[in-house]
Amino acid sequence: AVAEVLSLLLGADGHQVEHEADVRDARARFAAGAFDLVLCDQHLPDGCGRELLAKLRQIDPALTGFLVTGDPESLHSSSPGSIDGVLAKPVSRDDLRRAVSVARARSRDGFSDQARSGDA
Repeated sequence: AVAEVLSLLLGADGHQVEHEADVRDARARFAAGAFDLVLCDQHLPDGCGRELLAKLRQIDPALTGFLVTGDPESLHSSSPGSIDGVLAKPVSRDDLRRAVSVARARSRDGFSDQARSGDA
């Protein structure tokens, strides 16, 4: 349900959104340079969101990645590493727009209005 809401909010702001529900599908769909922003739930049906973002960042070092979690305090004990930020559930529209702004700022060639939302 969270993934669907995030997808709708991003789409309403004019961004192209793709959604995958698990690590396997997200890795299969991902290609370097194809996405400016990945929003990834910390707990996925087949793995860990932080680990997925680390693998995607290896493929595309310019990628901006945010973890979405209901327990953001649990993430403070480990270093951010391959994530640019954390979005605490429930994710506000303002927080989502800040994540998009970070992706825009990091983009080498300008933001292409693509975002990947959802569980993975």
